[in-house]
Amino acid sequence: MERIASTRHTLILLGILTLLAIGGYRANAHRDPGAAAPNHMVIYGSLLVGQLLLIRYVKVGLRGVTLRDLAGRRWSSARDVLVDVVLAAAFWWVSIFAIQWLKQRMGGIDDHTSSYLPHGLAESALWIAISIVAGICEEITFRGYFQRQFTAWTGNAAAGIVLQAVVFGASHGYQGIRSTIVISFFGLLFGVLAWARKSLLPGMLAHAATDIISGLQLIKG
Repeated sequence: MERIASTRHTLILLGILTLLAIGGYRANAHRDPGAAAPNHMVIYGSLLVGQLLLIRYVKVGLRGVTLRDLAGRRWSSARDVLVDVVLAAAFWWVSIFAIQWLKQRMGGIDDHTSSYLPHGLAESALWIAISIVAGICEEITFRGYFQRQFTAWTGNAAAGIVLQAVVFGASHGYQGIRSTIVISFFGLLFGVLAWARKSLLPGMLAHAATDIISGLQLIKG
């Protein structure tokens, strides 16, 4: 598999994600518990813009492929849509049980994000929008861009899956160490799904659903 971007472009992207993760972790670690609740609409808006800028940076660095190419197999019939929806739903259920098992084995995870969960109709609606955008952008970035780039670097598909999962978890380092481990495992599962299906579409559906459900606290735990 050929490289889809220059080494410089990939290293800069890794640097950007590292700085964002460190900044987020420091902000959470030093946040005064007695401080006023953060303005969710401002935070959500910033996250939305950040996701779009991230995917824009990925796009400008691609060589010989497009974002659509990174997404892999496309829907050409109603059957394709149905298969990916069913696959996404099945993957979601299996991954949720796997994540819950891992959390229990670790004795729980860090809680650095509960204060940012939505309240009310407007915040919930924006949260859903962000979750959909994140499901698309993060799957393209990590399972599309990084997984293919790392596979090209190492010449090994398994290494590409593992390395993108590590980067995916590390980019969420602001949530705490144990959360990072869990998210890395989640990224590993998504990487296997993308590799097996040769498409990011079921992963996008499952990713967006996971973020929506966790944010709206439709399922506890």
